[in-house]
Order: sequence, then C-alpha cells, then structure tokens
Amino acid sequence: MSPVIPSLNNMETLIPFLGEYTQTGKLERQIKASDTITSIEKSLIPLLDKMRQADLVDTDEILACREFDISILSSEDLNRMTAGLLYILEMRLKTVRRGTQASDIVYNDASRLCQIADTTQLVLCQKQVVNFVNAFYNFLESTPLSVIEPLTNLIQNHPPNVLTPIHHIFLEACLSARLNDNFDVAMPIINHIYLDTKLCHPTYLDVISFYHHAGLICAARQEFSKAVGLFNVAVTIPTSAASAIQLVSAKRAMLCNLLSTGKKLHFPRYTSSAVTRLLERYAQAYEKISKSFDEEDWSGVLDHSQDKLFDEDYNRGLINQLINSIIPRKILKLDQTYSRLTIPQLLQKLSLDSEDQLLSILDQMIQSNSLHVQISHPSKSITFLPPPLPSPKQLLQTAQMSSYLSIELNNINSELGIRPDYLKRIVKELEKGKHVENVIAPLGLRGVGNNMSDIGF
Repeated sequence: MSPVIPSLNNMETLIPFLGEYTQTGKLERQIKASDTITSIEKSLIPLLDKMRQADLVDTDEILACREFDISILSSEDLNRMTAGLLYILEMRLKTVRRGTQASDIVYNDASRLCQIADTTQLVLCQKQVVNFVNAFYNFLESTPLSVIEPLTNLIQNHPPNVLTPIHHIFLEACLSARLNDNFDVAMPIINHIYLDTKLCHPTYLDVISFYHHAGLICAARQEFSKAVGLFNVAVTIPTSAASAIQLVSAKRAMLCNLLSTGKKLHFPRYTSSAVTRLLERYAQAYEKISKSFDEEDWSGVLDHSQDKLFDEDYNRGLINQLINSIIPRKILKLDQTYSRLTIPQLLQKLSLDSEDQLLSILDQMIQSNSLHVQISHPSKSITFLPPPLPSPKQLLQTAQMSSYLSIELNNINSELGIRPDYLKRIVKELEKGKHVENVIAPLGLRGVGNNMSDIGF
C-alpha cells in the first residue's frame, strides 16, 4: 500500500513521517517495492520529491541511503529502479569525498545507471534527471572528459527526436574538455533533428543554451555555415525579453557568416524585436566590421578589429580568423573573374611577396573544399575549376531528409490546425483584414526577464 505523504506546509506531520525513513533499509525497500510505472509515478517520485524539498538536517543522509549497495545490482534491477536511484546517486555525488575509493564506486554506479536507465522513468522524473546530471557534472568538474560518455548514454536512453534539459549540459562538458575528439562525439547529438521540445520540459534557457553551444562547437570545427544556422535558432526563438545568450549567439553568428559567405548577416524578419533592439545597442562593433567586410573595405576591417569589445566577448579567436580570411576571400573573388592565372600574376593581384605563403593558403582552401583549382608547378599556373557535382549518396541522403521533413511538417500543420490558441489568432487576424498565411508567429514560448545575468556558460 502506498504511503500517504504529508504536505510540505504541515511540518508537524512531515517531520515524523520522514523520520521513519531513518530506519535502516526502509527507503531501499520502498524503492525495490515500486515495481510498476503507476507506483513509481504516483507514490515513489512524490515521496522522494518531498524528501528532497523538505530541507531537513537528515534529509540528505536519508536520500543517500548509504546502506544500499548499488554496485551489486543486476542490469535489470538498475533499469527497474531508475527513478529511485537518480535521487540516491545525486545525494551520494554531492556528499562523497573525491579521490577516495567511495568516490570511484559512486562514479561507476552513476555511469552504469546512465547506460541502462529506463526511458519511461527518465521522462517521468525529468527534473530529477537534471539534478542528477548537474551533481554528476559538478562531481567531475575538474575532469569533464570523464562525464562525456555517461551523458552520451543517458541522452540516448531518452526518446528519439526529443530535446531534453540535459542536452546543453552535455555540450558544455564537450566544450570544457577542449579536445577536438570530444567535438566529434558531440556531432551526432548536434546533427540530430529535434521535433519535440515539450515532452521533457526543457526551459527557454535550456533550448537557447543548447543551440548556442552547438554553434560554438561547429565554429571550433571550422564548420561556419552550420554554426550560423545553429546560432540563428537561438537568436530567433520567440521572446518578449531577450536573453544575454541570444545576444552572444547573434554576435557569433555575424562573425561566422562573414567567415562562411563573406557577407553581412541579416537575421530573419521573425526575429523578436526585443533581440533586434539589443543588437542595435550592444553589437555596434559587429555591425561595423560586418559592413566593412561585406563592402571589401579591408583597411576598415583591420581598423574595426581592434575594438576591445571582441576581447570582452571572448571572440578574439574568430576575429583573428576573419583577418586571416581576407586573402582567401580575395582569391575567391578572382575565381569569379578568371579561369587561369600564373602564380606571379596572382601574387601581384593579392599584393603578396611570398610564393610559399600563397601555395600554403591555396592548400588550406583546397583542403576545406572552399576552392577547386589545379596547380601546375612546371608552368607556375593555377586553373580555377568548377565545384564538383554532389555524389549519388549525397543526393539520396538529401532526398531522404527532404521527404522526412515534409512528412513531419505536414504532421505539425495538422496539429497546429486544431489548437484553440492558433485558431483564435487566425480569427483575430481575419477580422483585421489580414491574410491567414501571415499568422506565422510561434506560440507558447516565454522570455526569462530583462536582466543579463543568465549567461551561464
């Protein structure tokens, strides 16, 4: 029989109730006895939530349940007791001394749970999943590399196509480790298409943090076009009060677009006016350097690049890459005019003195697939070639993705068409004499306030 849990407001009843769980093995027995999804959802999770929220002296020790040896549990038992173990291991991760044998045991237990956690229970107690992951990440803060594989497993145990509140924590761990190998591990998570942002209740900040971190990783991998797309998602999420993360994403999107296309970035028309006002006030240096680069005013680019704001925003690395891209940008411009040039001619047009420097730049552009040329060393000539056609495999992948997105878009349109708030908006727009197709503003997302203190990365 499920226990009747007193309210947090009724401390006279709650304290004796929780005191009963100081008895050795009672909480362990309660977790083991919760063997159905209904009992876990209706009884176990509310009980553990009340314990966690009670903020009593012994609550942490009760939840840590130290007499419960998790390491001897089978994989089946770990999977069945996922919800209860999330609470226990969170408290153990918070209270264990690092560098001890006990800490190694807790790490192994937490890693095993991430690997074989039950999907349904993860969704039911998503808030506790976040608490557990934060405790795990803080426990390994000095060695973020150690948390990447467990978090990868935990994300894979969630339903597919669902964006969760822990996705951005995983990407933050990849960024903190600062190793290119970890960026490779992150790419399957970044490249996935997330169609559900409701099931696991990610917050507004969870979503924009994920897309900011994803854009930053792609920029570090020199995939600037993809980085722009990801930063743009963060920038254009509807809000009435812009976040600092949106401002940072917009600034980095502007620089990455210059590196990708050489053109000034124009954000979509549906970008929130709160974000555009923020850019007008705090991104003037980025506007100036974008304008100069777009107009090929290279001396202006060099002058504007000295602005201290780029250092304050930790974007000096992107600015240095932008300056280094001036010569490659000039070469791409010549590619549009000439089919063949000698190396001396190219040196003269680029105002370069070193043939070795030119060949090095050309080699880098060829390796990055930004330029297609044939270099003849005997005649010292360069022939500009058209870009190769996509392979049959690439065409097939594009067609499959297009078909998949078309089906999902139709499903979304069907769901949207029966939403009362959407239908009310259509009626209002029709009453104003506007066309229905203009009613494109997404619904149901809120801002986080007008302060700038949420720049949590």
